[in-house]
Amino acid sequence: MKIKRLICAFLSVSVLALSGCGQTEVKEVDMKTITLSSSQISDVNAKVDKELTDCNFSGSAAITLNTQSVYEKSFGFSNEKKDKKNTNATEYQISSVSSVFTAVAAAMLIDEGKLKKTDTLAVFFKSAASNAVIKDITVEDLLLKNVDFGDYTNSFISATDQLVKYNNLAKNENKKNYETIKNDISAFILNVSKYHRSETPASNYYLLGRIIEKVSKTDYKEYVKKNIIDRLGLNHTDFVSQKKKLSGYDTNLGKWRYSDEYPIYSSFGYLYSAYGITSSASDLSKLFSAIINNKLTKINILREAKKSDSNYGYGLTVDGRNLAVKGETYLNSSYVFINPESLECSILLSNSVGKYGIKEVGKDLHGVINSKINGILLENAMGSK
Repeated sequence: MKIKRLICAFLSVSVLALSGCGQTEVKEVDMKTITLSSSQISDVNAKVDKELTDCNFSGSAAITLNTQSVYEKSFGFSNEKKDKKNTNATEYQISSVSSVFTAVAAAMLIDEGKLKKTDTLAVFFKSAASNAVIKDITVEDLLLKNVDFGDYTNSFISATDQLVKYNNLAKNENKKNYETIKNDISAFILNVSKYHRSETPASNYYLLGRIIEKVSKTDYKEYVKKNIIDRLGLNHTDFVSQKKKLSGYDTNLGKWRYSDEYPIYSSFGYLYSAYGITSSASDLSKLFSAIINNKLTKINILREAKKSDSNYGYGLTVDGRNLAVKGETYLNSSYVFINPESLECSILLSNSVGKYGIKEVGKDLHGVINSKINGILLENAMGSK
């Protein structure tokens, strides 16, 4: 990707004034050739270490610049006993970041010609064909959140008797119970008389998971594992399960919480293609590096994401010129920030939730590395005079 622009697209006003860049055009720069030197990486590491230490960060962080690993480190402990430290291989529930895997899987099937962006819900669901409100909604509408079914998670089990029922189903994750939960949630989402606005397109991506299964004739987990996880060598990425004894610290309550407190919230049938993946910061850096470099699909996911009517597409939220995704369960929180222009990606996975401002910290990390990229671009601009 070659980018021809004024240097002021990257630098602060004070630097612009000093450089006179308002009248200086940068020579054509291939951002894929920009790398940080060992001394620049050391400086980034020192600043990021301080940033994460000062905010008592507990979790794992990774920063990449295109394919270059710039930072990768973990902090704190993974349990209340503090007998197990978080490492770069530690897996966290990544919640909404899971939707990116689903978007990539859907894009792969579109590449293969097995799925079309223009396919409607009526093609895949009998109940949708008889519902005038939703029958013409397309796969692209789901991907881009052009329509919003809302967040099924709270409304689906809002009644106490439902919570008890599905907690009991989730305790034993056999195939029958797994399918029951999936079918019940799908029917609940599709039984709508109007759309609901929400911050998350969870219901959209739950339906996309069902569509992926119907089109590929493969279980969602198997398709994602074969085509994304195994293909990229994501050795510390898996699917949520009751068998995983995960924990996290709730800063609002001031206590540790565990995945077996509410089995349904750690059940893949419930979280599925919207929220149901666990991963490490190291693995996510590989995934997003592949997405940034368009290695997984013919579809340019970062470009397509910006076509949405709702500032959301392909699992990502549009944040100005940048893209991001934030997730939170009752155990873990996650944040990914991507600059499609500089090819920089910052990833934070934490076992702290609540008051903890993971989004704000993630943006601060982006600022640290972006300042280094700005310096390189400024040198290039000066050298082009």
